[in-house]
Amino acid sequence: MYLKDAQFVIYVKDISKSRKFYSELFGSEPSIDKPNYVEIPINNHFKLGIVSEESIVRVLGTKVPHPMIANGIPRNEIYLIVDHPEVLFEKAIKGGAEEISRLSRRSWGHLVAYAMDFDGNVLAFADSEAV
Repeated sequence: MYLKDAQFVIYVKDISKSRKFYSELFGSEPSIDKPNYVEIPINNHFKLGIVSEESIVRVLGTKVPHPMIANGIPRNEIYLIVDHPEVLFEKAIKGGAEEISRLSRRSWGHLVAYAMDFDGNVLAFADSEAV
């Protein structure tokens, strides 16, 4: 198996608010920008997909709980290894994310800061080189 591309998809309540937040956070305009789906390139090998909670229900049907039930509850973590985690962390906070934990050395060796977006998605900004 050869992995051609990778993306992480999050479900959000307000897609335009999340589009603005993540576009500004990553300094990248969407490569796909539809009313119910936005795709933001993070780098050459990774994209963030943003789907409205209402539209994903039409795809997933009734076999899974409606994402709206868990809105605001942490459902995942987007772990980003970056050059200057404190800079991206501060940018996220200024953009409206909630601070969870400031930059500190974690038990696995990385320096990591944690924030949470408007929908409860946890963002981790890490520096693996500072081990």
